[in-house]
Amino acid sequence: MLSLLCVAVMTFAQMHEPIQCETSWKMVGDNVAELRIAAAIDAGWHVYSTELEDGPTAAALTVETIKGARLDGKLGFTDGKEIAKYDDMFGMDVRYFEDKVTFVQRFILEDDYLVQGYFTYGACDDESCLPPTNVEFKYEGKYTAPAAPQKKAEPVKAAPKKEEPKAVPAAPVVAPAETTEPSEPSEPEVPSEPVGPSNPEEIVPDEDWFDTQSTYIIKTAEEFAAFANAVNNGNSFADKIVAFSDFVFASRQKSSPLHQNK
Repeated sequence: MLSLLCVAVMTFAQMHEPIQCETSWKMVGDNVAELRIAAAIDAGWHVYSTELEDGPTAAALTVETIKGARLDGKLGFTDGKEIAKYDDMFGMDVRYFEDKVTFVQRFILEDDYLVQGYFTYGACDDESCLPPTNVEFKYEGKYTAPAAPQKKAEPVKAAPKKEEPKAVPAAPVVAPAETTEPSEPSEPEVPSEPVGPSNPEEIVPDEDWFDTQSTYIIKTAEEFAAFANAVNNGNSFADKIVAFSDFVFASRQKSSPLHQNK
């Protein structure tokens, strides 16, 4: 009786088809392709995730034929939210997806390729489970070698900028100290000459005045007059002395009367 009930549940589930899967092949690089299995999940149902230990049927990929390509990594998923939860039916922690999920397997292409196999998944609701379900796929195509990467042109190097010589601050101009040339020794000042009377005949000095006021001892009035005349008319003091001395010498040779009376 139990076996007949299980067959009836499985037949109803297959007819209902709560899970709709669709496969596709997409190039995502020069020599990289992705096999995608998009699953649309009815409300109340869920599809189990990959790599589950025992318990429900985990999503898995079986590649039966592969030529000119190789697997790149493990089966993964995108466009879905993975839920981790304890399942009373299986008595263990499980992981599954609700609403939608897209499983993805990447391949590296190396030549004209052929990839064939099937995708297996398990699905349940709160009361029952679908038997493991396979979704077959087969993709083949011509291999196009990726274009050789173009060598980037090396940037033109600009000529090194010449460094302009730094301006050297000019040394401060120091004015030479003014030098005072030694002045030539000035001639000794000649003492001012004694100035005699403008009219020597108006002065009649006595004999004592002659003896004290003259460098030469003036003995006569004629000598005094000659002295005054030399002072007034001589060009220089020396000339005046010479003229006066000549006159005195000449007059005394004559032995004037004033000199004899003395």
